[in-house]
Amino acid sequence: MPTVHESLAAGLAAAGVRTVFGLMGSGTDQLTRDLVEHYGVRYVATRHEHGAVAMADGFSRVSEGIGVALVSADAGLTNSMTALVTARLAGSRVLAIVGDQASSYKSDQTRLDQIPLESALGITTIPVSAATVQRDLLHALRELDLDRGPVILNVAWDVSNAEDTGSESRHELRPTALRRDYGPSESTLDDVMGLIALARRPLVLAGRGAIRSAAGPILTALARSIGALTATTLPARGYFADDEFDVGVCGSFATDDVARLISETDLVLSFGAGLNAHTRGHGGLFGRARIVQIDLEPAVLGRRGPINIGVIGDAAAVARRLLESSTQLGELTAEERGRSAEGWRTAETKHQIANLDKWRGVDLHTESDGYANPYAVMRACDELLPTERLVAIDIGYFMSYAGVYLESGSAPSMVCPWEYGAIGCALGPAIGAALARPDLYPVMIIGDGGMAATMNELDTVIRCGIPMLIVVMDDGGFRAERELFRRREQSFHTADTPSPDFAGVARALGFDSHTVTAGTQMREVLAELPPDRACLIRVMVHPTQPNPEMVKAMQG
Repeated sequence: MPTVHESLAAGLAAAGVRTVFGLMGSGTDQLTRDLVEHYGVRYVATRHEHGAVAMADGFSRVSEGIGVALVSADAGLTNSMTALVTARLAGSRVLAIVGDQASSYKSDQTRLDQIPLESALGITTIPVSAATVQRDLLHALRELDLDRGPVILNVAWDVSNAEDTGSESRHELRPTALRRDYGPSESTLDDVMGLIALARRPLVLAGRGAIRSAAGPILTALARSIGALTATTLPARGYFADDEFDVGVCGSFATDDVARLISETDLVLSFGAGLNAHTRGHGGLFGRARIVQIDLEPAVLGRRGPINIGVIGDAAAVARRLLESSTQLGELTAEERGRSAEGWRTAETKHQIANLDKWRGVDLHTESDGYANPYAVMRACDELLPTERLVAIDIGYFMSYAGVYLESGSAPSMVCPWEYGAIGCALGPAIGAALARPDLYPVMIIGDGGMAATMNELDTVIRCGIPMLIVVMDDGGFRAERELFRRREQSFHTADTPSPDFAGVARALGFDSHTVTAGTQMREVLAELPPDRACLIRVMVHPTQPNPEMVKAMQG
């Protein structure tokens, strides 16, 4: 009879798990060995438990699969908590298998009552037992299939090594694709169609939930049918790239021209988007538009701002039914509909979109001695790096430079793990995402504070052989706090933190590395960048340079 850790390994392999992230330790060591030696699963050894969960999070954000993290007991759990909360706020499909001390362990020095702590994070926590191990795993996989992630499987050491006494057969561990069957009730559908019939300038907005349900083609067809423009949240950037009526990113990280165009909408149909403050432009972007929010998870509807109609359902399933109903709407005359059939998809609007230029009015040339112009740096990256790229952006005053001006490849290819507001949040997800999408060239933009907080995982980049480009925007401290002090007419020197030589540290770990102090120098470095090696570029930026996009993004 197999042990519990052997059954867990078999179940994960049967469910299609081929990559796991972890830091070897108590409670998950035997499971790790089983996965690698018996099922050929790729084990990515991290340098910290936070990194393990963060990498699993990034893996899940850009792939169809789940991200699996193996975390040891006690300190391993507490080390991973920031990454777990970030994944919870994002609804990421992360399965964290957390070891626990044996129930007979009596030491007060390290004993931690883990399950209440895990539950307090707002995360579904399943204590694994020897009698129900396969049922417990199936429960977790079904929760993730319904986008109710992350999920923690808490496995005590004595349970892990006990015999699996359950009677479930292993073939049942393949989760049923439940999420595709969800759709709205007829009455809700009628209410939405009523708003569509009245709308003159509708907007179809896609978030990560739309990508997860592969809703792109049906959403584009719906937009054409009802005369709507298309747009995406920042993490879904590029999802409608082939639609000539796509305006790109919606919200605080849109250019001013795009924001002005979006502000004219009178109906927003949001598919799989959380509609957070950034997407709403801090409340001022949609004006008086009616908002319909479609999401698989009921708790998401209206959570981050007012909506007119909330629809529980899978993005593709709901869009398909709306498209079927919209064909009947198309049979009405313009007089009966109160507007032309083309809606917002007019020749004039098409001309407006074709002439959008994100670089219009941007100062690319002004530089101070010893400091690069950040706009020139982003333009160099945008023009010289491979177009099919994965972009991960950390948190900091620099993030709008990349958020507004650096395009990513075919969606999902933009990783913005900002949900919990933790600096240093992006390197782990960038590594996980790069391993999930080896077809894309990985680029990460991070500040000096974030790099200092997370650079232990630079070694993981090298060990995994990831040809990642890391751009460190180094202003020698915390620029956002400097701005807040400045507004209060206070000294901001406490926000200054001299940086180490990030390029030197990276070089010692095996990176190619450079320090850049001018936009032209950045172009020279990128032009000679080897495509098959990891590289870190430390960009020196002025400690008090204004950033109008970030001021806009931070408002409210």
